[in-house]
Amino acid sequence: MKKHVINEFNSFKHDLLLEFAQITDKNDFFYQKYGKIKVYGGGGEGNTREHNPPHFHLDLKNDNEIQVIIPNNIDDDLLTIHGNLNSKLKKELLKWFLLPCKLDITHNNFEMIKILWNALNNGDDNVDKII
Repeated sequence: MKKHVINEFNSFKHDLLLEFAQITDKNDFFYQKYGKIKVYGGGGEGNTREHNPPHFHLDLKNDNEIQVIIPNNIDDDLLTIHGNLNSKLKKELLKWFLLPCKLDITHNNFEMIKILWNALNNGDDNVDKII
């Protein structure tokens, strides 16, 4: 079984350490046009906890944030917890899901979002894991 390399980035916000993995690369068309996609976690040793349902954060270039529920299947409708996705953004996001992930090219971006959610929230019984 191949081990996944997770590039974690840490940032401080209101004196809390936030741990996340940024999936989008600065050379990625989605990053350049729309913004960053991040998966947050807390896990057993984190100071903060995530919440259900499993989701990722889309930090748009206009400083808005949308929290998108991670669908079970790539063809499921994209639902949000916070913010709204317009039809064009949904279409572009679904297109980006299918591309090989720059963190691990053996997986597409959709698979990597799921892998990172489970890894970053490992040991946290507060959140659901993705099968």
